Amino acid sequence: MEALAKYEKILPIKIDYLPVHLGAIIIKSGNKPPATLPQKEMNMKRDIEYANHFYGLKMKWPKDFELTIVKRGSTIPQRFLTAVGENEPKFLLPAARAFGSRVWESDEPIHTEKDVLEVAQKLKIPNYEKLLEESKTDAIKNLFKSRTDEAMKTGAYGIPWLILKQEGQKDKVFFGSDRFHYIFNELGLEFRK
Repeated sequence: MEALAKYEKILPIKIDYLPVHLGAIIIKSGNKPPATLPQKEMNMKRDIEYANHFYGLKMKWPKDFELTIVKRGSTIPQRFLTAVGENEPKFLLPAARAFGSRVWESDEPIHTEKDVLEVAQKLKIPNYEKLLEESKTDAIKNLFKSRTDEAMKTGAYGIPWLILKQEGQKDKVFFGSDRFHYIFNELGLEFRK
């Protein structure tokens, strides 16, 4: 997310941040979560250190990754983010960052409504209680599901899953935050760090 935000400032693009159900994408694509593959977990832990150094973050591996990430998941906050994006879009990125920070910096939960309300209150998101209620509606659940399904149709197997849409051209997809040199190239620009 930090790479996207950084490059959005310097590229002639508009980024639409669309919450998706990562667990569904992993299962439906046949991918395996890092906790089930030791090499993947080891690499992800290394990447956290690289990201901390590069972006000035303070991420750390959750004490109980399987419980925090795999078992509890993030469906409630992701649906809340979907409602925020539809109603208070300027709060979408700050809220997503706050949820990420709770998991990856503070090792705090995000899976309950109480957790969501704590984040929303801290950010002073207008009508946050109404947005939480809206996140439970069929309309938001269906939108969240349709965005997940759309990502799957384009080949998603994890996140970030980036779709470059250019007028008059076929959509191009990229996985990961380390593909920006390809995106710059597709835009006809010289890559900048």
